[in-house]
Amino acid sequence: MSKKHKYIFSVLFAMLLVGCNTYKATQPKVVEIYKSPDERATLEVIEESSAYNQQAVIGTKVALLIPLSGKDTKVGKNIFDATQQAVSDLKFSNLHIIPIDTTHSTHAITATLDAQRPDIIVGPVFARDVTRLYPYARKNNLCMIAFSNDQSLTGQNCLMLLGIMPSANVNRVVDYARARNFVDIRALLPRNRYGETVAQSLSDVKTQYYWANGDIIKKSDVASAVASPSVNTALLIPEGGTSLANIAAELGDNGKMVKLLGSGLWEEEKTFKNPAFNGAWYASVPGKNREVFERKFARSFGYKPLKIATLGYDAVALLSALTAQTSKDKFTKTALVDPAGFMGIAGAFRFRHDGSNERLLSVYEITEGKAIEISPAPDHF
Repeated sequence: MSKKHKYIFSVLFAMLLVGCNTYKATQPKVVEIYKSPDERATLEVIEESSAYNQQAVIGTKVALLIPLSGKDTKVGKNIFDATQQAVSDLKFSNLHIIPIDTTHSTHAITATLDAQRPDIIVGPVFARDVTRLYPYARKNNLCMIAFSNDQSLTGQNCLMLLGIMPSANVNRVVDYARARNFVDIRALLPRNRYGETVAQSLSDVKTQYYWANGDIIKKSDVASAVASPSVNTALLIPEGGTSLANIAAELGDNGKMVKLLGSGLWEEEKTFKNPAFNGAWYASVPGKNREVFERKFARSFGYKPLKIATLGYDAVALLSALTAQTSKDKFTKTALVDPAGFMGIAGAFRFRHDGSNERLLSVYEITEGKAIEISPAPDHF
């Protein structure tokens, strides 16, 4: 395990030992300072400093590209609050986070970036925003650590994806099933880009079934996927929400004839409480650190965080580890693709050279309405 990996792990372990004192969010030392009184509120500018001095900033300047207004404000607020929690927990006093609203025009965003001259860019959240803003990072020789997990974004110079790749979820649970003698593994996938991405990662799963698109699943689609099962048959359904509920309804008693496998998209109360998934397995991020983070976050900000908030925290932890290096090339692709990887709230991860990432995930079993961790994730590569 590298020094960076050990460093983040030791700091996160120390975080677990922090007491229950109320935490007051650290205000970012930036031109625009935001308040966010509750999880529904739009982040509002409450102070602007016209006397901001670029030369006075000592430390790491991070442009945080997140939605701060509009329909995705809640996502942006979760990420922003998580970064503030991380700054406080890790005592990262020389980190200057500059939140920039991705609902603004490309011109307005790049003008702000020109004015602020960050050392690195964290975000955006959505692939569409990565596509329009990454050219700025490339032109200015800046690394961008985006929260997306869209495989189509890979292959760019120092565009790194922090989101959990679909392949990580499905391969972890499929490997676990194979190790337990499930040799007939099938996949039921949506016929869209997500389904195609998952299919490409399932090179060992020869039997794949699709439904047309969207949330409409025909009984015939599901019936074909579970036809003629054996005691060694498993069906992978890497879908969530309405689609997963509709599949469960169409499975009926046939679902009891196979071992159902899933992904982190299953992590919601409706899935856990659906009797169709009792005994099913799915892969997701390790639970211990995440549960502690969620409790602390709720005490600090008064609401339960979305899952994506852990990525905001981990981005700051990653930057903290890189900043601890003595090398002057802290925020380069070479530093980011360290094969030893990094440890975050969402478990150990490392970046591949194409910008995607690998993650060490846990396997859970749904039992009587709860998710039980049955195969913990390793803590290092």
